[in-house]
Amino acid sequence: MSLPFVHKIDKFRIYEVNDDYVKYLHSFENKVHLIDSKRYIVSVKYFGDIKNKGNFIYVMPLSSDKNRLYFNLDERTNTIEKLKSPGTVNHPSKYLGVIQIGSQIPIKLGSNLLKEYALDPNKSAYGQLLQYEKYWADKYKKDIYDKSINCLENKITYKEKMHCCNFKILEQAANVYDENNELVKERISAYPKVFSEEENKEFFNAIQQNIKNKQNQSGGSSGTPIEEDKNNKFKIDTSVSDKLLAEHWDKINQTNSQYQKVINFNDERNYSSNQQSQKIK
Repeated sequence: MSLPFVHKIDKFRIYEVNDDYVKYLHSFENKVHLIDSKRYIVSVKYFGDIKNKGNFIYVMPLSSDKNRLYFNLDERTNTIEKLKSPGTVNHPSKYLGVIQIGSQIPIKLGSNLLKEYALDPNKSAYGQLLQYEKYWADKYKKDIYDKSINCLENKITYKEKMHCCNFKILEQAANVYDENNELVKERISAYPKVFSEEENKEFFNAIQQNIKNKQNQSGGSSGTPIEEDKNNKFKIDTSVSDKLLAEHWDKINQTNSQYQKVINFNDERNYSSNQQSQKIK
């Protein structure tokens, strides 16, 4: 039975996600989108949050789609959302890229793996591009949210499933992520390898044994309680979720006070070049 989702998004936020964490998730699922920030000028940006009542939020990666792989796909496809610039009479809207909804990833509440991106469209062309993309996402937030939930709850077609992550195993992986654990480090250093199903089972069994050993040494439990069923699947104790969710939003709201106000765009706004030409006339 899937966990219910919170059916409310005020506006999307733009995030950056820890590279090592994304590499780690990629070792379980090759559809996890990754551009190593050390090799590129800008790192992958994510739109979020899609919140559930468990221990996770989900964020969705942005892609410029330079090769136009998604350009001709049906707008109703659940696994992507095409992004366009706001259009005017003199300036039709332009294709900017996509939100890769099928490649959204879970982030455990209370972790430090997310960093909200300080959007300033006045300083760079890239900042302006992100502002346009965010404008579109906010405008069609309900459609994007519905697509995201359809993917997470597997309410999609067979063809769409081919472009969608296995969220069950990603949540298992996210739940036991520890950057200081040697087994996790091995996964990160093995990038871009994607491990087999059997190797993943061995990994989870070894992690579970590590947790039990630590609990025995400390004389008690620590962290988020995890139990194992007969099929070696991890069950998540959601009793701490409400507190973690409140702490998550407290951190975000504190961070927001440091950022400048961003420019809001609307469909009727003329481009600055038009305004300047009118002044000349």
